[in-house]
Amino acid sequence: MKTKNRRSPSLQLHYEITIIEVKPWPPSQSLRSLRSALIQWEHGDKNSGTTNAVAPSLLGSGSDIGDGKIEFDESFRLHVKLLRETPISDAFLKNCIEFNLYEPRRDKTVKGQLLATAVVDFAEYGVVAKDGLIISVPMNCKRTFSNTAQPMLFLKIQTIDKNNRARSSSGDSLVRQGSMDRNCSEEYAEEAEIASITDDDISSQSSSMAATSNTTTQLKVSREDENIASTESQVNDQQSCMPDTDEMLDPESNIISSNVKPARSPLNSGYGNGSWRRVQSLDKVQRLEQRVQSLEGELREAAAIEVGLYSIVAEHGSSVNKVHAPARRLSRLYLHACKENSQSRRATSARSIVSGLILVAKACGNDVPRLTFWLSNSVVLRAIIYNSFEKEHAAFSSEQLSKKNAMKWKKESFSKENRMRGISNEWESPCNFTCALEKVESWIFSRIIESVWWQTLTPYMQSAAAKAIVRIVDSESSKKTSSSREQEQANFSMELWKTAFMDACERICPVRAGGHDCGCLPVLSRLVMEQCMARLDVAMFNAILRESADEVPTDPVSDPISDARVLPISSGKASFGAGAQLKNAIGNWSRWLTDLFGIDDDSFEDEDGESFKSFHLLNALSDLMMLPKDMLLSSTIRKEVCPTFGAPLIKRILDTFVPDEFCPDPIPKVVLEALDSEDPLEGGKDCVMALPCAAGSVVYHPPSIRCILGDDGSQLTRSGSILRKSNTSDDELDDLSSPLTAIIDTSKRNPTKPSSRLKDGGIRYQLLKEIWMNNK
Repeated sequence: MKTKNRRSPSLQLHYEITIIEVKPWPPSQSLRSLRSALIQWEHGDKNSGTTNAVAPSLLGSGSDIGDGKIEFDESFRLHVKLLRETPISDAFLKNCIEFNLYEPRRDKTVKGQLLATAVVDFAEYGVVAKDGLIISVPMNCKRTFSNTAQPMLFLKIQTIDKNNRARSSSGDSLVRQGSMDRNCSEEYAEEAEIASITDDDISSQSSSMAATSNTTTQLKVSREDENIASTESQVNDQQSCMPDTDEMLDPESNIISSNVKPARSPLNSGYGNGSWRRVQSLDKVQRLEQRVQSLEGELREAAAIEVGLYSIVAEHGSSVNKVHAPARRLSRLYLHACKENSQSRRATSARSIVSGLILVAKACGNDVPRLTFWLSNSVVLRAIIYNSFEKEHAAFSSEQLSKKNAMKWKKESFSKENRMRGISNEWESPCNFTCALEKVESWIFSRIIESVWWQTLTPYMQSAAAKAIVRIVDSESSKKTSSSREQEQANFSMELWKTAFMDACERICPVRAGGHDCGCLPVLSRLVMEQCMARLDVAMFNAILRESADEVPTDPVSDPISDARVLPISSGKASFGAGAQLKNAIGNWSRWLTDLFGIDDDSFEDEDGESFKSFHLLNALSDLMMLPKDMLLSSTIRKEVCPTFGAPLIKRILDTFVPDEFCPDPIPKVVLEALDSEDPLEGGKDCVMALPCAAGSVVYHPPSIRCILGDDGSQLTRSGSILRKSNTSDDELDDLSSPLTAIIDTSKRNPTKPSSRLKDGGIRYQLLKEIWMNNK
């Protein structure tokens, strides 16, 4: 009997679910014209189905809303596995099914317009009564209406056995114990009947519960005969340790939880009302202890999120550990949740961390230094989690490499995570957690790119910035010749873009722009400027190849330059001298970017082993201008010496070629004829064929873990101390005594009257401090 009554960690259920109707309908006047609707249900990634399209039933054609309904009356069967939160708990992890109401389209290949959504959690119902359970679930409309009615989805849930018959209910609405054996003796049946009559408390409590419960579950005493003497002995032993247990309960309460399993016993065993009450009391105390433990875990999580995200001042500084304090504190939260061996706690911590990072990043707006602060912390947090679960990530990477749809899986997984449906198993894996962090990093990175591009670099392409620099250059020279005018434009462009690059550096990291060491990851500044320089490369390339300097810009991203004076060479004309001047400008820019950000430094490579080369198009254009033109006769040689441009674009550039003192000969006609005879469709996939050239979208290449940890002696070696200090630092413990002092100006407070609110961090901080001290 002990083996029979041992609690299983999971519960296998077979449901028959009937979709009855949706009412009231319509929720608004605009949906009164809906001709038909269908419901699509989804349970996990593998189980789904769709009802037939039905027409709504409306009572009249008046203006009142909610006077009709949509009747479906369709059933389907579903296998559900419920997992317990803990082996001794009656609570189960969430297991949800989603119902989506659609307006079908004539084209059946198109899903249609989503009207409303409802979610049902099977963990709230478990095994239902014999006659089934009819529930109503609110449907959340995807439109916002005024004067709307709340539509409800009516369902019938029934548990079936393997023989497709409805199963009988027991006292526990979540766990079935089976019906009484048909071969029971009449004596035993009579004894059970007498016990049910004499136990007045149990009877009254059962009736009270039936009156207050939302379900139709009925309490039945149907257990097999057990070893009552052993059970009574255990109860008496536990009662001796807790003499005041009965006093902890409300003596006027007659409600029994649906999770309580009433025990039956022979009358002559001495196991009467008093013993049953002690069992009930002990069971309730045990459930209260579990609830307290769960609440304490939630309080610790809330405290860790507060001290790791919401009480942080996002400022750059010279200390690596201080800048990355959020990453350390959040990693402590997650690693402790993993030690608890609770999948739900681990999933909740991961979900809270990701949601918190998105929230604080949104609060930054277009403040680039604060955005880079949180981007650096997200990257370091991902490195800590990866380092702590390296074996899991290695297995995950090998599995994903064996699947060609790895990126599709990540995208689908993250989209489900963002919907926050409560399906915790998607968050339980550390690999999925790091994938989600990588998505957050990509989103923050894109916001930084757009802010730097539009607020820092784009203004230098306009006339206002050009006029300011022109006045400086004009004051240094009063006489101009044709040759000196080209040189002055080059000098002017050098001065302008040197200032622009320094402004961009200051915007990304003010500390490093001031010549000091900063604790944020320098690789992030390099990645940001690489993307911005790729855009600037395209913008200058399109502006230089305009037919004239008076031609207006065509695209705010790919062709935004409105003043041709910001270019290093004049637009509309190509020559050998212009190519040399462009090559010289590119060399100067690259040296400045290397000094400021480390761009073109060979020590920085992406995960594919390729280093970034700035100004790819301008370099190719300058090479073409200085190239001996007879080398362009052969298509083979042309693809080797000028692989970036296709034949149509090369011909267009050569049409604007002007002889000068460095190359006095005009372009041979045979070269132009050879380019004309070339098939315009031939060329590589990365070959530029026409103008204007389109700028690529923002691409985030996450820094490799090796680069973050700095195990190869790179300039990021200092960040390796973050991992060593993540679980042993004491500054977090000190901050827990007054978590708000970091964001409140303490200089204005009277030192003789210390604030008790700042001294007392609250119970949640005390609980968090205890855990951090015990896990140092």
